[in-house]
Amino acid sequence: MKRLTLLLNLLFAATAFSQPVRIGGQLQPGLVNENFILFRLGDTPLQTKLLPGRPFSLQTDSLEAGFYQTNIAGLLYLKPGFRLQLKPFGANEYAFSGTGALENNCLRQARQQLARYIPAEPSGKLKQQAYLMEAQSFVAGIDSFLAAGKKIVAKSNDSLYVRYATMDLELLSRKLFSNYLANAGMNVKKQEAAFAALEHNSDDASRFLKLADSVMQIARIRQLSPEERALVAKRVNTSFNFNDGVAYQLLPAYRNEVEQLISRNMSWNLASLKPPFTQEILLIAKRKTIDKNIKDSSIRAYLHFENTKDLIGATRDSAKLEQYLTEYQASNPEPRHLAKVASVYQRSLATANNRLAPDFDYTDISGKKHRLSDLKGQYVYIDVWATWCAPCIREIPELKKLAADYAGKNIQFVSISVDLPENKATWKGFVKAKQLGGLQLIADKAFQSEFKDAFQVSAIPRFLPIGPEGRIVSGDAARPSDATLREQLASLNL
Repeated sequence: MKRLTLLLNLLFAATAFSQPVRIGGQLQPGLVNENFILFRLGDTPLQTKLLPGRPFSLQTDSLEAGFYQTNIAGLLYLKPGFRLQLKPFGANEYAFSGTGALENNCLRQARQQLARYIPAEPSGKLKQQAYLMEAQSFVAGIDSFLAAGKKIVAKSNDSLYVRYATMDLELLSRKLFSNYLANAGMNVKKQEAAFAALEHNSDDASRFLKLADSVMQIARIRQLSPEERALVAKRVNTSFNFNDGVAYQLLPAYRNEVEQLISRNMSWNLASLKPPFTQEILLIAKRKTIDKNIKDSSIRAYLHFENTKDLIGATRDSAKLEQYLTEYQASNPEPRHLAKVASVYQRSLATANNRLAPDFDYTDISGKKHRLSDLKGQYVYIDVWATWCAPCIREIPELKKLAADYAGKNIQFVSISVDLPENKATWKGFVKAKQLGGLQLIADKAFQSEFKDAFQVSAIPRFLPIGPEGRIVSGDAARPSDATLREQLASLNL
């Protein structure tokens, strides 16, 4: 009898998992030359091409029950056997029909309750009026929203859905409390506009910080009382389980909370270290923070995978590259994760220190082509930047001083912009207005350019010194504002 029961359970499980999931219907008009992409953490994304004016359809025969992200319709709950149809609802929302409609409509309706109690956009973003509410009223409104939302998602009899849809609402509430605490009493639009102008017009870092403080004072309409601040802070600092492996896989909001925990604790750890902090130092500190604060094995394994991938991508010392790969191999990772880390390792090894640098062929503001190989015989200090990058712009005065101090030396200063091709005129105007010297070039495909990919540039500014023989001196050198750069250049005997 036990054997028969076991066989029936196995048959039921296999049948349930093999039931295909179909998603289709109409999407918002105007989505041309795009794909509908369905993905979950750690899984290979599924996608289908969208054709103008025609319904779309996506089917998969191997999908576990849970929440999945999409690039167009937000978060969806899916499980084997669902036949979910989408239809535009409002400007950027969707209504659902078919099998699975109850859960997905309830998820949308639960989030929409927020606007009943707090001034908020349909997207969940708080409106200006919300930041001017008294703290007691704001807390009461969020509590009412949460109670109403929980009641809606409880209409489903799917326990997995109810548990994690409820958690998603709780995470949204936690985020809203944090946003209120950071911006309460502020004229948010004035604050955003002032910071945007400030970032693009302040070249000096210390002056930027002083002006930033002034902006906060100018934008503040009223000050929270200590009692109000304590009331909201208590809701932000409530106990939270950072070791739910299922939540980490299913909910983007949960992953964001885990990342914020790591960032907070990492900042405290860095406080005892002496700057400057290289990307490698930051990633090693992050790994230690993960090990100390994350106990769930599945979360820790995924964070180690991402951390090792980034660490190997940021390292240009061949011996360290080998060390980081060997350590990761010894941790018995998933084969698919090890394959991705090994791929990053091979790319980093190709641009390790003392390797021949990949060439480029980019244009200056007059349209003339320049190659890195044309500059052989002299040192080259490359600055990868963009006109929209505030930290890049803040390095410009120091870069100008550096170039002036090394005028006549055997070194060429080259700036490569990763502005979009359609913004080339903006780049040209910026170069002329700021009177930028050295060799000013623009990459052919912005952040998708081969030279940028070869050096695995994931953040800018990035500085790359190249030797007279075309070999890489450092794949991630100090910035012009960093005093150690001059020490490094002095050692080259220019």
